Amino acid sequence: MTIAFFSDSYTPYVSGVVQSIRLTAAELARRGHRVLIVAPAYPGHGRSGPDGTGAYVLRLPSLPAPGQPVFRLPIPWRRALGPLLSEPVSVVHAHSPFLTGDLALWAARRLGAPLIFTHHTLYHEYAHYGILPAWMVIPAVRRRVGAFCRAASAVVAPTPAIARMLPSLYGPTAPVSVVPTGLQLESFAHADPAWLRRQLSIPSEAPVLIHVGRLTREKNMVALVQALHHLLTRLPQCHAVVVGSGPFLPQLRQAALHPPFAGQLHLVGPAAPEAVPRYLAGADLFLTASTTETQGLVAVEAMAAGLPVVAPAAGGIPDVVQDGREGLLTEPDGAALAQAAARILSDPVLRRTMAGHALARAARFDIRTTTARLLDLYGGLSPACR
Repeated sequence: MTIAFFSDSYTPYVSGVVQSIRLTAAELARRGHRVLIVAPAYPGHGRSGPDGTGAYVLRLPSLPAPGQPVFRLPIPWRRALGPLLSEPVSVVHAHSPFLTGDLALWAARRLGAPLIFTHHTLYHEYAHYGILPAWMVIPAVRRRVGAFCRAASAVVAPTPAIARMLPSLYGPTAPVSVVPTGLQLESFAHADPAWLRRQLSIPSEAPVLIHVGRLTREKNMVALVQALHHLLTRLPQCHAVVVGSGPFLPQLRQAALHPPFAGQLHLVGPAAPEAVPRYLAGADLFLTASTTETQGLVAVEAMAAGLPVVAPAAGGIPDVVQDGREGLLTEPDGAALAQAAARILSDPVLRRTMAGHALARAARFDIRTTTARLLDLYGGLSPACR
């Protein structure tokens, strides 16, 4: 069958949503399905054509987002969908309710195909990126996303917590199914655990904490910096590795010049998705302060690398990480996160036990399993998918 994905972001932009689309598209293509991805053009990535997943990407004209030039805003130009409209599309799957969401809704009606919407993001938590004040933006965003959830044939939530949250955020929606984003677990199983320490000249006996993700306000970066300060003060032999980029990177670079960060905090910048397994494989613990994760794909990646996770008990994380088993869930403040991280790093037996549980838990997120669940959903909505 032919499946059309619509997204407001795609490669070369790096995010959990982009990674989710790439992994799912690759698995669908591996199973013999044709996947079309409608996404914005980026400098150096402006032409439509096949990508490395086996999908065909239809690039839309785009503009740089105000204040966020690396993020492109697609222009929802219907005429650009000509190649897609000539296809016998079985399912239209929207990964955003906004610019490409408008196109997805129009295309689904034009093609007579069901519209699926995956609610990847707590959109109201990103109101600070808007030009207008948050008190104006948040109600408008909720109305818009709620309307889209009702216009869809089905809504996908990545975790049960988000599925339960949707009615309170938006009122009635189309039927909601829980389908998490999966991973290609083999890439984590074969990663070299010694690579990170060699790369950063970290002593073999030093405990290593790692954070991977965008360094942005909605990721609760103030609490992350506070947690690292508390932890490196308490455990001066510990090394902290931060993989990612964003507005908080300059602040971290400045902090890295002074105690307790100097010599112990390693800022490696952004990493390509295929490089993430080797970064994670060399660490002992994964830490995030984010309270806005609908699933927390990077937490699943960390568990697939055999790392215990320390994170706030918020969003979709508690559906992914069981407190006291694969890691520790805390209040979303720096002191609580640091205390939990120190407890695990100071107890090798606890760390190894949680690492084993993390590996076992990650197996539930195998991309073959999660894609099969998605195909079951498609099949219940479109005869062409059965």
